[in-house]
Amino acid sequence: MSAHGRDNNHKPSFRFNKKLHLPIILLAILSVSLWAVGSFAAGIAAAEDEKNRALTITPTPGPSPTIVFTPTPTPTIEPTPSPTITGDSTPIGNPGNIPNVITNGSRNRLEIALTFDDGPHPQYTPQVLQILKRYNIKATFFCLGQMIQENPDLVRQEHQAGHVVASHSWSHPDLTTLSMDQLQKELKNTSDLIYNTIGERPTLVRPPYGSYNNNVVQVANSLSEKIIIWDVDTNDWQRKGVDSIVNTAFQEAGKGSIILMHDAGGERSQTIAALPRIIEGLKARGYSFVTVPELLSHMG
Repeated sequence: MSAHGRDNNHKPSFRFNKKLHLPIILLAILSVSLWAVGSFAAGIAAAEDEKNRALTITPTPGPSPTIVFTPTPTPTIEPTPSPTITGDSTPIGNPGNIPNVITNGSRNRLEIALTFDDGPHPQYTPQVLQILKRYNIKATFFCLGQMIQENPDLVRQEHQAGHVVASHSWSHPDLTTLSMDQLQKELKNTSDLIYNTIGERPTLVRPPYGSYNNNVVQVANSLSEKIIIWDVDTNDWQRKGVDSIVNTAFQEAGKGSIILMHDAGGERSQTIAALPRIIEGLKARGYSFVTVPELLSHMG
């Protein structure tokens, strides 16, 4: 064999080296596996993306809704009208045996109590006071809170002259139609104002229209006020004439009577004219005139 030739009959032999070739084979297998898994995952992702694109709904564009704000109108506050004092004196409710509801005094004594409702009035109350002074008579004035507020000096004159100042509510409502809260305000506010005006609280109250129920009695009792009604209504508030007022008083008055008249709540010139005649006529029959508390003190 020449130095430059190769023996063609001699084939090279291949020996597998585990340390060298096994890691290479494993690496190759791993690479192929990773490529296959990646391709499969990419395929799934592409399919999922395609599916999502197929399910995506693109909304049709349209005009945005217009929101119109309608302002709430400001409520109109209507003033509460002042109550009208009708002077209607028909009593509603029967005193019966209800404690502290009184219509008259002792039927055994020649005593009469003159009472005047709805004042004080700047025109008529001074005239009533002058007549009472002339005859040296003491009377009982059932005053409205709103009238006291307007004419406090007249209430002081009544008190200083020895007359009794009592409550007739604040604004002359039918007390039986009020809630307990309204009822308490009508009577309590009047009591407070009388106290602030003359330094004494009233011990008597006359419900407007002579109208009362258990609630009225309860509130009056809580204020230590007796409810005073009447047994003689002169009906002077109807203004049927001076003679009618006088004759009614003469026909109905008796021992222990409480006579109802008005010094406000309407035109009272007939009352002013009738008062001296009533006083003189009843005096001629032997009656004396006292306040309501004096009348009640003689009932025992």
